[in-house]
Amino acid sequence: MTISNNLNRMMKEQHITQAQLAFWLNVSRQAVHRWCKGIAVPRTRLLLELADVLKCNVEDLIDEEEV
Repeated sequence: MTISNNLNRMMKEQHITQAQLAFWLNVSRQAVHRWCKGIAVPRTRLLLELADVLKCNVEDLIDEEEV
């Protein structure tokens, strides 16, 4: 799985919208949209914050193995 797949899955499981995630991370909703579509990836600093918000490890976000 890619970061975008993992991110989308975790957001869906936790009922988090792109707008909510953008607000909590202090980024634009468009940035989150690009992450979810696989167009871009979050910076390292944001990966740490993203993992904190989603209550997971960074490895869970970047792991590309099938779950």
